[in-house]
Amino acid sequence: MVNNRGTAVVEFSISAVMVVMLILMILSVAYFYFAKVTISNSGYNALICIAERQPKSACQRRAKKTLEKHLPLGHLDQVQLKQSNSWFRVNINWTFFNDHKVHYSKSLRY
Repeated sequence: MVNNRGTAVVEFSISAVMVVMLILMILSVAYFYFAKVTISNSGYNALICIAERQPKSACQRRAKKTLEKHLPLGHLDQVQLKQSNSWFRVNINWTFFNDHKVHYSKSLRY
């Protein structure tokens, strides 16, 4: 009679590692899309803030604080607000694991 305990342990180990890797990949993708939604929401709120004639520095600071609070993983590269007489613009750059970048840019005519 042949003992198959060793192969069962090896098969279980390989499948367990693959399942853990799949779960981590799914969580990374979910976090990345959560970050995109959070960045677009924060950018839009910054545009509304500056369109209401609040100080540009206050709107920029609020957007930065919101993004740093909700996105602890990753690095916020830039939050930039620009305004002219008839339009407002926001640019946000965020990096996730040094490979994936999110760039959000939106203009609002007033």
